[in-house]
Amino acid sequence: MREYHEQLRLGIARQREQQGEGAEKAALAAGFSSARQLRRARDRWRDQLTQ
Repeated sequence: MREYHEQLRLGIARQREQQGEGAEKAALAAGFSSARQLRRARDRWRDQLTQ
């Protein structure tokens, strides 16, 4: 369930960034506590896709 929610939040952050918001604002709007947490989530999913 955690993975599903994280994927939803990543999608929201991606949409916000495409709309011109900065990484910090996009991360907060998507439910992440910071842009750093957003980057870590992206890295986690990128690593899983390349294994």
